[in-house]
Amino acid sequence: MFEVLLQQVLTVVIALSTFISGSLMPYVADLAQKVESMGQPSYVIQRQSVYPIEMQSRFGAINFVAGNKYRLSGSGVGTSDTSITLDKFQTPDGIELAMTDFGDIAYATIEPGSTKKEFISFTGVSQSGTSDKATLTGVTRGLRFVSPYTASSSLALTHSGGSVLIISNPPQLYNELAAKDNDETIKGTWTFASTTIPKQDSYLAPTADEEFAPKAYVDDVATSGAANASRTVKGLVEIATLEEMRSGTSTGSTGALLVPEVKWFASTSPGTSSAPFADTDGYLDQSWFNYAEAWSWTASTTMRWTSTSNLFVGGTDLTSLKDSTSTVTGTNLNTLTVASTSDASDLHYHPNNCLTDTVATSTAFALSDEGVWTITFKGDLGVTPTYLKIDAVYPCYDSGEPVAACFSFGTATSTATSSWSSSWQSIVLGATLNVQAGSQDYIIALWDITDTAFAVLGRLVALNSTGFTLKLVTTATPAFGGTNDHDFVITYTVCK
Repeated sequence: MFEVLLQQVLTVVIALSTFISGSLMPYVADLAQKVESMGQPSYVIQRQSVYPIEMQSRFGAINFVAGNKYRLSGSGVGTSDTSITLDKFQTPDGIELAMTDFGDIAYATIEPGSTKKEFISFTGVSQSGTSDKATLTGVTRGLRFVSPYTASSSLALTHSGGSVLIISNPPQLYNELAAKDNDETIKGTWTFASTTIPKQDSYLAPTADEEFAPKAYVDDVATSGAANASRTVKGLVEIATLEEMRSGTSTGSTGALLVPEVKWFASTSPGTSSAPFADTDGYLDQSWFNYAEAWSWTASTTMRWTSTSNLFVGGTDLTSLKDSTSTVTGTNLNTLTVASTSDASDLHYHPNNCLTDTVATSTAFALSDEGVWTITFKGDLGVTPTYLKIDAVYPCYDSGEPVAACFSFGTATSTATSSWSSSWQSIVLGATLNVQAGSQDYIIALWDITDTAFAVLGRLVALNSTGFTLKLVTTATPAFGGTNDHDFVITYTVCK
């Protein structure tokens, strides 16, 4: 009761002071000191404002203020004005409002309930000091009516002097509040009562350093000493047994990752209870291999030999099989030919020389005006040849014509057209020897001197380790397939 009465007295004194040019202000201050000495709540007096100290607003927060209807001063505001002057800016009980009443930011509405309704925010209040007028500063105009609640120049309107402005609760103000179903970033300190500790609806262990740890997680850590380790988190592990290592089990009975003991690793094999470990030279010791077991080789294998030890295959000492050209990493293999396999039946020998053979068309197939002829080597060279030489001979005459022979000497280094070349001649046998000579970009070029045209031209279209293929074109008649044909014979030499 005393506090209420004292507040009324102070209000009267303050009101009177406005008419006496501040002459009573010292008495007001003295009265405030006496009130404080009586053990009553202190009051802060600023011009016409009286605030209990414990009720002062904290700057750096958002506070809620109930105000009056205020009027825009003067001619009002345009669309780009960022300060607004009001005829008066006070609480309903006549106390001038300051920015500390609002906090960091405040929101208002100009011309509410009309088609020119506009949401604004402001960050400063400047009271005139000599009149009731006040100016809102740091004004953001044209705040949106829906999310994202930002400003839009199209929503900033002109408002004439005398237009109404109210302290309001637009969606921007609600956006400053935390909603329970939204993701929020809390900038202030939230203090919970000791009887209402925050909790999860169900237990979930934290995974990031910034997350809170529930009681169950703390209990687990306290019980076991630490969390289970992972590839990215340090923690507890379980020692694996030998059988778990053999089976590749990743997690033990405790739920922790399994790790092996060092004792299971050795550079030399001590028996059946260890894992291989490279020796100091970076290789496994030979004691890890069971040489009594059969080995299945599915790829080409290089067998090494040094002068201090012999190389054996199937009980045969290969170091005694020597020549100057055919070796297996230092071991000579001269006797291991295709025709002689008694000493090493599992090895295939490819001599380093050339293959030569003579083949006639009658042994292959009859040729028409154009045909393909594939010749198979007597043996597999093992690699695609890099050189092919063909000597071709053809009795190029018809019935009733002088006996003539066509022949050519052709070479090739690949199937590319630019690698072919041949020299050709034709000889008419009779009283007079007639020779025709020349060259042609074919591996085979047989010139029919009687018909004065090429009887056969041959191209190389395929070449591999087992043979080659010729494409033969006849340009003179009769050609292959006629009744007066003769055998067409080639002798080839092919080299690696």
